[in-house]
Amino acid sequence: MLSLLFLIGIHGTIGHTVHNKECTCIGNYLKVENTNLSVSEAFEKYDITPKYLPVPPKYLLEGKLVSADVKLGNFVPPIRTADPEIKYSKGKNYVNYTIFIIDIDGPGCDPYKGYLVSLVINVPKSENNLILSGDSIVPVSPPMVKLGSGIHRTVGLLYEQEEWINPDNIELFELARTRNINLWTFTKKYHLVDLVAGNFYRTELDYCADWKKEDLNDDVNKRCERFCKFVSNDDENNDLKCKN
Repeated sequence: MLSLLFLIGIHGTIGHTVHNKECTCIGNYLKVENTNLSVSEAFEKYDITPKYLPVPPKYLLEGKLVSADVKLGNFVPPIRTADPEIKYSKGKNYVNYTIFIIDIDGPGCDPYKGYLVSLVINVPKSENNLILSGDSIVPVSPPMVKLGSGIHRTVGLLYEQEEWINPDNIELFELARTRNINLWTFTKKYHLVDLVAGNFYRTELDYCADWKKEDLNDDVNKRCERFCKFVSNDDENNDLKCKN
């Protein structure tokens, strides 16, 4: 899915903290609500531009996840962030692109570094999932969202390449190992001439306090309870327990 993308998340710096009160068990496809924001307005509203990107993307990068839409900052529970799919209908013939999916609020991130969810280079124009169309340098992995780490912005960016990039470059293998990237340095080094399109979603792994919803039936609540207990027991630093 926009496993491209998408993809960036910010830790507690945007407005009020978002609490995921939806049952985290996947029961249906999560559709995005309509937004009146333009691409540039959304990137500015959620503090991506100018802090991380001096100039916002020109166009919307079409993306979705395995069970959720992605559009300009909508909230997606962590359990739904797998398998991104990215498409771009305005691609040029005989031009290659680079796709970044970056969690800008991931481990080790600052205004100059982001956590790579995926990196694909030499992507040609295609009507299919662009993540599967080029040379995969950093395989898709979900954002590193830990319990209590706040809101994460996961951003998908499509850059036009000036020339073909050698996928066997040793420096690219290092990116696959560390998954930490300085976007500005990379774009200059590999002559990425134009930020064409972008999209992003926000996600957060919340504490257990709000896991139960009275309007869900007993069967769904039981499944959510088991998941919540699993999350609680899996985190060494979490001293909160799900309540029946």
